[in-house]
Parts: sequence; C-alpha cells; structure tokens
Amino acid sequence: MESEANITTQKEMAMPWTGKSFSKHNKKLSGKKLKVAAAAANAVLKKTGDEGKAIRIGNAAGNKAKA
Repeated sequence: MESEANITTQKEMAMPWTGKSFSKHNKKLSGKKLKVAAAAANAVLKKTGDEGKAIRIGNAAGNKAKA
C-alpha cells in the first residue's frame, strides 16, 4: 500500500501552458490574447486541478482580453 506522500495527483503532474501551447485549444486567439488565456487557465488548473474547467475559463479570458 502506497503512503499518501508517494501518491502524485493529476494536479501536481499538470504542466503549465504557454501562449504557444495553449493555441491548440483556441486557434482564433493570438499574441497577447493567448498569453492571457494561458495565464488564466494555469491559475484555474493550479487552484482546482480540473483541466477542462481551466481550458474553458482560459478561452473565455482570452476572448475578452484586449489585443
């Protein structure tokens, strides 16, 4: 039986997005909007561990950001 210290959660394994890597989730965003989307998604992922929710919120933030 593994101890709790040895169990790695998906939240801990998740790799943060960059603007470039986040572009696969929203091809209509570019430049500053992608950076905003990635930052928002990373914050949500860190807080919740929910990748789907992070992508949705990241896309919304990127769409609302000024170019």
